[in-house]
Amino acid sequence: VGTSYRKRGVGTKLLHELEKSMRSSAVKEVYCDFQEDSDHSSFIEKNGYPLQFRSSLMTFQGTETALPDHRIRLYEDQDYEAVHDLLHRAFQKMRKQVGLPLLDSPRSMEEAAKYLENRTSILILEDETIIKGCIFLDGHEIDKLAVAHEEEGKGYGRALLAAGVKNIRIHHKE
Repeated sequence: VGTSYRKRGVGTKLLHELEKSMRSSAVKEVYCDFQEDSDHSSFIEKNGYPLQFRSSLMTFQGTETALPDHRIRLYEDQDYEAVHDLLHRAFQKMRKQVGLPLLDSPRSMEEAAKYLENRTSILILEDETIIKGCIFLDGHEIDKLAVAHEEEGKGYGRALLAAGVKNIRIHHKE
């Protein structure tokens, strides 16, 4: 809602219509990520939503990658099981840390096909033939970034982020 229209009930009315539409569509769960400030937080709480996790604005500073680029490559069909399992474990860990229910995420042929179809938007970081992390790009945005729990703190996430930003800059010039 535009700044000049805030505190007039417009956002609440829109939210109630959205909730009504989601109920009629059998939507079970929706997550909203927002840049936190006191106005947004009070709106969320006033409308009965818990503040389960908070967003922070991240700005990429363009630092050099900690690992050589040869460790990062595009997704290949044979990566599916390792990437699926890595993402599942990483996001289960995140859900547990912020108090959200854990979700079952079985492997599927449909998901494997979707990954393969979008392979040029998925970067894999592989070290000594083992997938250590991955980043999923969506146009101008980073959709997902995950590093194996046991590999955290080794610079893999930083290298993937730098490669993802570089990929976005090359392929999505405005």
